[in-house]
Amino acid sequence: MDSKRILEMAQQQIPDLAGIGKEVYKGTLRIEDMVAGIYYFDLSNKIPEDFDAYQEELLSEEFYSNPGSSQWNYYLFLLNNTLSPEQKKKIERNDRYARKFVLDEEGFRDFFHFEKGGEEIQNSIVAQWKGALDAADLQEVYGAGSYVEIFERFLANNTKKQKTKVGRETNSQADTIRFINRVLLKDSYRKYPQDIKAFRFGKVNLVQGINGVGKTSLFEAIELMLCGATFRNKHQLYENGCLEAEYNGSGNLERYQAKNPALYQSRDLSWYSTTNLRGNTLYNSFNRFNYFNADAAQQFSGGGSQDEISNALFNIVLGPEYSYLQERSSKMLTRVSPAYKKLETELAAMEGQLLAAEKIISAYRQPENLRTMTDNITASVTSIAFVNGRFDFRTQSALIEQENNRLQVTLGYFSEDNYSFDTRDEHAQRLSAFVTKKQTFSELIERMRGFNHELSEQQKTTKKLEGQLDKISSALSYLQDSRFIELRGLDARARKASIERQRRQFVKDALNGLDFVVRHVDLSIPVYLERLRVQQELEEKEIFSLDNKITSAISNLGTIAGLLKEIKLSGQRYLEIDTDAQDCPMCQTAFLRQVLEDRVRSVSAVANGATQAENIENDRKSLDVLKNQLIQTHAHIQNAEKIRSTYLDYFRGGDDVLIEEAIRLLREQSALISQTEVEIRKIQNVTEFARIAGKSEQDLKALDAAVEEILGRTIQISQSESVALEEAKLAIESSLADQENFRMSTMERRYATGLDLKKMAGIAVEEQVDLKVAEQRVNQEGDKLEAFRKHFESLSATVVLQGDASVTALKTTSDLLSADIASYRSATRGELEVNTARAQKKQSEAFELENRVRFERLKKAFETLKSLSENEESEKQLQEFFNQNFTEIADIFRAIHMPREFTDLRFDGKEVTLKDESGMIRGVTQISTGQRSALALSIFLSLNRKLSQGPNLIMFDDPVAFIDDFNALSFLDYLRNYVLSSGRQIFFATANERLANLFEKKFGFLGEHDFVRYDLTR
Repeated sequence: MDSKRILEMAQQQIPDLAGIGKEVYKGTLRIEDMVAGIYYFDLSNKIPEDFDAYQEELLSEEFYSNPGSSQWNYYLFLLNNTLSPEQKKKIERNDRYARKFVLDEEGFRDFFHFEKGGEEIQNSIVAQWKGALDAADLQEVYGAGSYVEIFERFLANNTKKQKTKVGRETNSQADTIRFINRVLLKDSYRKYPQDIKAFRFGKVNLVQGINGVGKTSLFEAIELMLCGATFRNKHQLYENGCLEAEYNGSGNLERYQAKNPALYQSRDLSWYSTTNLRGNTLYNSFNRFNYFNADAAQQFSGGGSQDEISNALFNIVLGPEYSYLQERSSKMLTRVSPAYKKLETELAAMEGQLLAAEKIISAYRQPENLRTMTDNITASVTSIAFVNGRFDFRTQSALIEQENNRLQVTLGYFSEDNYSFDTRDEHAQRLSAFVTKKQTFSELIERMRGFNHELSEQQKTTKKLEGQLDKISSALSYLQDSRFIELRGLDARARKASIERQRRQFVKDALNGLDFVVRHVDLSIPVYLERLRVQQELEEKEIFSLDNKITSAISNLGTIAGLLKEIKLSGQRYLEIDTDAQDCPMCQTAFLRQVLEDRVRSVSAVANGATQAENIENDRKSLDVLKNQLIQTHAHIQNAEKIRSTYLDYFRGGDDVLIEEAIRLLREQSALISQTEVEIRKIQNVTEFARIAGKSEQDLKALDAAVEEILGRTIQISQSESVALEEAKLAIESSLADQENFRMSTMERRYATGLDLKKMAGIAVEEQVDLKVAEQRVNQEGDKLEAFRKHFESLSATVVLQGDASVTALKTTSDLLSADIASYRSATRGELEVNTARAQKKQSEAFELENRVRFERLKKAFETLKSLSENEESEKQLQEFFNQNFTEIADIFRAIHMPREFTDLRFDGKEVTLKDESGMIRGVTQISTGQRSALALSIFLSLNRKLSQGPNLIMFDDPVAFIDDFNALSFLDYLRNYVLSSGRQIFFATANERLANLFEKKFGFLGEHDFVRYDLTR
């Protein structure tokens, strides 16, 4: 890339650009000698690996040294042609310190150089359409009147005419609007805005406030002062002087003039080259070139269908009144068209009647000699020889005409079949030959069907042999490895091994953790369990008896004494259990251990003597021992029951086996689990090996059955049967070869017969047809012969027909007879017809004279409305606009929309298309709403750049509804760098406070005099 040339381009915009490092440059963008932005250019064609560190070193110190709005106006341009679109997008989306742009040389040139579109302003199509409507006396269409009333007045040639005013007010200072200094809103204008009624403006003006505070009212006040009416409220009337404005720093306030169409027509012509001598439509041009049509742009951005988007595009480029005028014209057309079509049809019918009458009048001649006509008719009747006899035309003219008409109908059948047989003899000869041909053909057809049947049977036999060969070959493949033969019965083995593993695992789980010592090894399980239950019952009885004994002994001491004794005994047991206790269990008084034991013993001795207490205590200890024995016996019974149930579940027999033997057998089965696992793995290996080879037990079983059927004997596939299988394979292959030879022989015979059939049916050898088509061809010949037989029968019923008589000659004579009869009739009725024709001609001429002017008026109205309702002219103007300005629009679009993914823009007569970096062409319906919004703004900005004579201002009312903050910054940069630099006065309104703040950061550098902000409230 040519860094020097790029640097020269950059210096055209940034004159003070200077180097600050290796291939890195810095400069300031100045607008009206004020710093608007600080620009950095890195022309190294390299992107540092640590980009954050790079920008930290390059930008941070400068950035933090300029707090406030300046921080929003740092720009870093990176010259690079090696990054992918994703890498470029990532860098450009990094908004730390500065806005980033990654450009190659061409992109750099495009960024700093905008192509200039066509300089001329296109004539307003709306004005042209209104002129066309005026010329057709349809000027009421572009008003607001009722379609019915307008149409009735048009038919009556009584339309309302607008006064034509010619001339311009050239003395008004408002004719050239270079700057709007202030606007005053009187109370008679509108309710809002409320707090502020006098507005002073600078070069850039920002109006912010929520919806409904009067932002649009302020902007429409400017439109009303300049245009006399507003597009959105074109029919609303305002008082004179409800607004005042100062223009061009004159110091004088001019009042709003409600009724001065000459002034506004003059401005329309001077500013926008729009010639309109009827009424005031200046607001259309103003909304096209100066006031961004946000409604059409929103429809263009959010439209779902191509028609919605196209209509919005027409409104943006051709003017906001375009759709209104087209809709009015279309609806008026629905009323004009039926009246025009009806009158056109009536005039055409009258013209046809007039031509027919003139033809009759001009063709009329005095009658010839009727005697000669009669002689000619008699000669023709004689030549024809009707079956019903000879007729006298003088007395039987109607009968002759009737008979000849019957003859004409019959002869028409011959004509429809192109006179294939001209004589009866010729037909008889062809019919006789066809009978012989039909018989031979039928024999050939039967022979072909026989061949087809043979081939079908051969195909079945061949298919059967091929199936047998496939089965035998598959059977032989199972003999290639002994493991394949092991598949037989493998599923049953696998199920058996799996079940055995589960059963043995059940035994192992049951024995796991079982701590069981057999008390009586020589007893069977039932006897063993019975003995344990007897022992358990004895222990329970002994416990019950001893417990009653203790209770009775305590009871004998008396209720109070017993209770006291129980407490004392409990104290002694307390000391035995808690060997470290030092507190009295009753009063919680602390004692030395020895003292506590002495006191408890001394108290116990007092209670009826130590002997009795000791006896009760000894019984209680015995009771505790018995309870522990009972618990052990109960656990032993449970373990024995578990061994019994496990044994019965596994061995499926009785339990009459020694308990010790049962335990030994169960432990043996538990130990055999590993052996079962080995068997299962072996089965799995065979199964997997067979699966990889495409073999299975089911397939082997099916092959056994198939081979049995083929060989006709009981057989299982095995190595012992390999010889028999090989022999069967060879035999089948031999049979297949014999079948193929037989098939080829049959095919040759069928082919020869087919050639004979085609020849007889008149079918070309190379033509591919089936038997049904061949039969149809021959039958068609028979049908034709039969049809002509009936024709000749019908003919013989009308005339005497000899075998060699020519049908074509008979047709000639019959036609001559018809013509002669018609001439005779014409000669006798001509005078009556010509008189009727003269009367019709007079009536038609009178109708045409009465309605011709009315028709021409309707025709012009119809053609005008039809032309306006269709899009041909508007599409032509749209195409011309894009042809002249597409490069400029594309440049603006790339400047205000990021990332810069589109390289070209086109209009193909129907829709706008864009080409992206990959070369893909995308319609407007295939891009985002944000991209559409940017495109709408680009078109409007291009239109505004063409304005050289009109108001030097540009107005935006909430223009970026669908654009994100990132692209809103790009749009504001464009306004600042190119629109403001060109000298335009900017008016910008938004309800978005964040966008308003961004706007101020971009234009605040102008200072309080040139940058004015109004915050409206309710």
